[in-house]
Amino acid sequence: METEDSTREEVIGAFNAYTYWFMTLPDLSEELNLPIRVIEKQVESLAREKLMLKRENPKSFVHSLYTTKEHFQYMREHSLFTKSVEKALENPSYDWRTVPGLTKDLGLPGETVEEEVKLLISRGIVVSTPYNENGETLYTTRKHYKTTRPLSTKLISALRNEII
Repeated sequence: METEDSTREEVIGAFNAYTYWFMTLPDLSEELNLPIRVIEKQVESLAREKLMLKRENPKSFVHSLYTTKEHFQYMREHSLFTKSVEKALENPSYDWRTVPGLTKDLGLPGETVEEEVKLLISRGIVVSTPYNENGETLYTTRKHYKTTRPLSTKLISALRNEII
């Protein structure tokens, strides 16, 4: 029984940690290094408890897509939050933004905004420059940088291998 419970928690944890909205059972099987039958059994159990969402895969007739309701809700909220941060970074009143400035505009805790900015940096959406006069890191989106910075600044940055 304990093994089934730990497998169940592994399955839920894998779905909730996944960076995409849905995943296939073979992908989950590979991720957890567990047989597909074990994964199917756990997903069926979670579905009976109404903790899973299933969606037919538009790219394949072979494997359906699954996620937990908790992960789906998180991704929905996170996606909207990501768009809010991007929009604040692309505010035409600013070329660059600080985390405290974003925090003030968004009305969210600084840690939350900073985590989101780091995630956007890892995805290549946001770029940063070392510091402003107060020692704070400055951020903007690549799109905003390309549309607001003069060509000479972009060339110098490219030569310095700073922002491309």
